[in-house]
Amino acid sequence: MTSAPTPSTWPHVAATLNPDGTAQLTISGSTTPIAGRSVDDARGQVLARITATAAKLNRPVRAEVTDPEGEWTLLVHPDGGVEEDPTVPRKRSRATRAATPVAQQPEQAAPAPAPRSPLAPAPAESAPVWKQDQSDPAADEPTWTPQPEPTEVPEPAVQRPAPAPEDPEWTARAALPAEEGARGRFNRVLGTKIAPSPAELAHRRATLEKEREQRAREQADAEAAAADEGRRAARERAAAEAFRQLRAIIQTNFQRTRTILVANPKGGARKTTTAALLAAVLGIFRGGYVAAWDANETMGTLGSRSLTGTHTRTVVDLLEAAAQLDSIRVGDLDAYVRPQGDSHFDVLASDEDPTRQDMVDADGFATIHDILERFYRLIVVDTGNNIRASHFRAALDAADQLVIPVAASYDSAEAAEKMMRSFRASGHDQLVDEAVVLIHDLEPENGDPAYFDVARSIAERFEQQVTAVLPIPFDPALKDGGQIDYAQLTDKTQRAYQEAAGAVARNLAAQLKAMA
Repeated sequence: MTSAPTPSTWPHVAATLNPDGTAQLTISGSTTPIAGRSVDDARGQVLARITATAAKLNRPVRAEVTDPEGEWTLLVHPDGGVEEDPTVPRKRSRATRAATPVAQQPEQAAPAPAPRSPLAPAPAESAPVWKQDQSDPAADEPTWTPQPEPTEVPEPAVQRPAPAPEDPEWTARAALPAEEGARGRFNRVLGTKIAPSPAELAHRRATLEKEREQRAREQADAEAAAADEGRRAARERAAAEAFRQLRAIIQTNFQRTRTILVANPKGGARKTTTAALLAAVLGIFRGGYVAAWDANETMGTLGSRSLTGTHTRTVVDLLEAAAQLDSIRVGDLDAYVRPQGDSHFDVLASDEDPTRQDMVDADGFATIHDILERFYRLIVVDTGNNIRASHFRAALDAADQLVIPVAASYDSAEAAEKMMRSFRASGHDQLVDEAVVLIHDLEPENGDPAYFDVARSIAERFEQQVTAVLPIPFDPALKDGGQIDYAQLTDKTQRAYQEAAGAVARNLAAQLKAMA
């Protein structure tokens, strides 16, 4: 026997393992029945007996094994190591043909095989490496007379294609031991590291491709989310900068009291709403010193739609006391105006007594305006519907800025345009040219599309006549005509009135610059 034993076709070893745990082991024509508790138990007993034979011969023994999973040609070493014979092509598995017992074959001489090289490449489908059962290896062991070792010519080994070197992820995954089928079961039960079959490799490749597609989608989603986040952050920065500039223009020091006239002779045009909310934005942004004056010739509604406070005095009461108020102080004025809390503006209401017939004429307007100018930096004047009334003409002459509220209806727009022509006829062209028109939506955003076509057409009519035309959205808090509270408006409505106040402030700042 040589110093480096090699496997031979002698002795001929064949084993058949049945699904019920029974097996037949044939060594050199002598068959031994084996009864195991399971296929794995029978496999261990068969391996123990073959290992004992290899140990006696002091060289590997070739064994042909048939089990429920397929047919294998194995080399069993004296130390209990098991490997697939690299010189014999692997037979078909149970996936391609039915299991049949390993037939006992006559002994035949064969040339001595070449020494087994540990560096020999693994075949395309490696057989499971069996683990020797630690029970008595010599039990029921057949005996025979050793014969000279024949030689055999090794067949070319079938090599598995090497994984693409440019794909280390696939290379690492393909090198993992089998996890599926008989090979995977042998690995789990016997602790071996049998290579995966081509079918499992194909499944792994498909799984890897799916994982890569999923990672690509996730990366694309992450990149899209990052881009969206970047755009959102950019929009937020732009909005913050726009708001900063808007606040700065509203807070401009106009160097004297400025009067803002809110006018449209059509009832329901949102004059009172506009006057109150413009005053609220200006008061909040500027920190006070803003008055909203209901200059209706009879009974207006600004007083009833604002906070009443601790008294119900009106402009008529202030006018009657004006002669005794030559040295009036701001504290004295509190007896006639109504503070509006967090909105930081005061309301001077029109006459609210239906039994009185008092009307404020042009002289009365001038008197009240003079008093208010002493204590306020901005005066927002809410007017009535009669543009020919003397006090209305006085308000027009005192105005520095014209704001025209228009309900989004043709009759409200036509009334405003007639008023604008009247103002131009009386020499107030610049006031009209610099006017700010506010188009108030009368329906929510999901309202009749035809209605919004009307609103757009009205806006287009004014765009060529004034400085700014701005939309004011429908707001449920203003629908019932009750108290006007800036804090109860939606963010969108608040923003719209902020833009309106900004447009007014820009015109007043431009006037100041032109006078410099």
